[in-house]
Amino acid sequence: MNSMTNSILLKLVTALFFIISAIPKKAWSGSVGDSQGQNFNSNSETLNTSLKWCEKWQDQAVEFLVSLVENYRLRGLSYQEFVGKLTWQENELLRQNYFFQERFYQIYLEFLKRLETLSVQEKDENILLLATQIQLEDRATDLQGQTIDWLQFQLNQLTASLKQQGIVLDCDIKTKTKKNIYKDLNKEKGNGFTNNTSRKSDIKMAMEKLLSVTYQSCQVLNQKPLNKETPEVEGIRSSCCHGPGQIRSIANLRALQSTHYYLQNVSTSPQCFPIRDNPLIYDYGGRPFFSRGETGTLNFFKNLGPTKVLGYDCSALVYAVLLGGGFRLSPNKSFVASHVAGAQSAQFVNPEKRGLSCLERITLTEGSAIREGDIAAFNGHVVMVYSVGKDPFGFERNSNCETIKSSDFDFTILQSSPSKNGIGVNVYEAKDYLDESPSMEKIFLDYAKNFCYVKKKHTKVQLFRKNYAITRHKNTEVCRTEKVSYEYESCVVGTCL
Repeated sequence: MNSMTNSILLKLVTALFFIISAIPKKAWSGSVGDSQGQNFNSNSETLNTSLKWCEKWQDQAVEFLVSLVENYRLRGLSYQEFVGKLTWQENELLRQNYFFQERFYQIYLEFLKRLETLSVQEKDENILLLATQIQLEDRATDLQGQTIDWLQFQLNQLTASLKQQGIVLDCDIKTKTKKNIYKDLNKEKGNGFTNNTSRKSDIKMAMEKLLSVTYQSCQVLNQKPLNKETPEVEGIRSSCCHGPGQIRSIANLRALQSTHYYLQNVSTSPQCFPIRDNPLIYDYGGRPFFSRGETGTLNFFKNLGPTKVLGYDCSALVYAVLLGGGFRLSPNKSFVASHVAGAQSAQFVNPEKRGLSCLERITLTEGSAIREGDIAAFNGHVVMVYSVGKDPFGFERNSNCETIKSSDFDFTILQSSPSKNGIGVNVYEAKDYLDESPSMEKIFLDYAKNFCYVKKKHTKVQLFRKNYAITRHKNTEVCRTEKVSYEYESCVVGTCL
């Protein structure tokens, strides 16, 4: 009897030994919020490439956490509620694994605490904006960067622990396992963007797509840019305030319909949105509605707030163009429709410092100034260069570098702005728009004068200014991705696009 009991005990002890051995010590020591003695630097040994085979799964994990923030803000879900939301995970074993659920839940709770701290210290109540910027790995501040490193560290630890338990994750890294359709990019000389059968750059086609889909019209692509003579829109009322911006509403729909520059030739086909009855205007802080996931879409015709009108602001426009054209912000980093919630003009002022390295400050050379798709920004507004004339900075008309004037400029910009009493998305003659925007005029005049000096001294220069910048997308293989679709794009795609 004793020998049988000893044999059973020996087998139990052996089995227990193997179970405990399969669980890494770090997984059970401390809490996910305890950073004491841990290095969250992305260059640390813990975060080396041996732990980054699960980038796709980790992107899904962060997307899930941010979706909970969107729906529940800082109200922490109970453990049972959290587990019930994990239906997004394709791997059935993970949904049933207690260790994964418990560990991921603790990461979620600590993530909310860190978001709350970030919101207080940054004096920003837009929790979804902050969470999305962390998802984008936007290192706007030291604290935001620390939160990014912390989250990556926790997910790497969780991934390693699951692997040691024999759990197989969906861990394909797209850039290494999937044939990249941009591998053999044929670069167009002169503007750095890919050739295509229409001989338009990819970025120009992306801008045209956004403009025509926004107004459900092919005709808007043939309309002349706004200028100082274009009449203002009537029927829009402004009141105070949403942050530093005005709250706009439609006070007289009929007046707006008859005076809005872009609503005169819209399509009425069945597949088009009835935009004349539900027009978009400028909405400070506005974002296109979005659906989540890798195949998520942008919807300009469904209100996401912050006001009751349809419309989106300047930074959301730039994001929507980049998303619709398949341009990433960071190399090999997921860039999907829901990321539009993290858009801010300040991101384009110093993108290299914030980790958005698919954007770089333009370099002025003798034969190259600004190009289509360039992004000009200060903290407060951002525009895109829509078209460029032969002499964009008026150098041939005024060769005195110190007396160059914006009234000599020959290019247009695409933006969403409160111009013309709140028109929203528009293409504007730069020389006329800059006359009403001294802050943006300062940027382009600085670059124009330096371009003048570059031509005279036969050199090149890349400007580094603290408070503003003109940047350009690199358009390299690792900075391209799948294009995000717009709802109601069938109204114009196949017709004029």
